[in-house]
Amino acid sequence: MRCVDRSSPAALLCSALLLGATAAAGPAGEVPPPSAAPLNISADHGDIDRRAGSARYWGHVSITRGTTTITADEVVLALTEGELTKATITGAPATFAQSFADGRAPTLGSARTLTFSADQDVIELRDGARVVQDGDEVSGELIRYDAAQQRVLAAGGDQSGRVQMTITPRKPKPPSAPPPEQH
Repeated sequence: MRCVDRSSPAALLCSALLLGATAAAGPAGEVPPPSAAPLNISADHGDIDRRAGSARYWGHVSITRGTTTITADEVVLALTEGELTKATITGAPATFAQSFADGRAPTLGSARTLTFSADQDVIELRDGARVVQDGDEVSGELIRYDAAQQRVLAAGGDQSGRVQMTITPRKPKPPSAPPPEQH
């Protein structure tokens, strides 16, 4: 397993993924915490068991929260006292997209299985994992993002068993003006 101590692209994607979606800024420009944004779920079927603290949705599942949208074949949520503790999202593949109000390109990702553990603030993308953000891309069989540590771990995926990363050069910053001459 390779470790990438970098916040882009997988880190931003993972924080965006189901629970780090940025809601609209409030009156003073502050952004409410992700948990303040409602979790909207649409699916062909749903089974919610409040006593067991679980919910399962399957068949053309679509989830939106803030600026993040997820599509999947099946989503299983674990809840404690009404709060999301774990989400397992599967599809062929499951996908997500997070858009940004400042005009940046959306962060996109896909994998056959996405797992979010709220108590650890960790998200894993497994089986054909791919994340694209600002022209950068990382792919492999496993992409694991630990939000607390701001650390991305990626494990090989293509036939060679290697992690693939593409880092797009950023536009160079214009040179700063020279200091004024003094006489």
